[in-house]
Amino acid sequence: MSETTKKVKKETGVRTITAFERSKLIPLLPTKEHYDTLLRLKTIREELEWTELEWKTMFKQAGEKYKDNRGYELEVPAGQVVFEFGLIKDKEIDFGEVVFDLLAKIFKGLEEKGDLENDMVSLYEKFVVNK
Repeated sequence: MSETTKKVKKETGVRTITAFERSKLIPLLPTKEHYDTLLRLKTIREELEWTELEWKTMFKQAGEKYKDNRGYELEVPAGQVVFEFGLIKDKEIDFGEVVFDLLAKIFKGLEEKGDLENDMVSLYEKFVVNK
C-alpha cells in the first residue's frame, strides 16, 4: 500500500480492526444519540458483528478438534468452550468522520477517567493517538 493510500485511509476514518478489537468495540457503541448518528452507528455495528461463518469458525465446543492460527492442532477440553479470535481475519472498516470522532471522544473519556482497559490500548491508538 502506498503512503498516499495510507494517508487517505487514515484521514477518512478507515481502520483495520482485529476480531478481538471488534469484540471490544461493539459494547462501546452508544445506543442513545441523535437520529443521524444512530443510523451511522447501526451501519458500523452491523460491520462489527460476527457473521454466521465467523461464529462457526471461532466458536469451538467441548471435544471439538481444530487448528489454531499458528497451525497447532488442539482439542477443546470437556465442559469448556473456546473463542479463537485469531482464526478470524482482520476487517477493514470505514467508520466515517462522525462515528470515528465519537469513538475517539469515548476513548479519550475512558483514558481521562483512568478507565481505559489494557486490552483497549490498540483501539485507543487507532482512534486517538494515530488519528
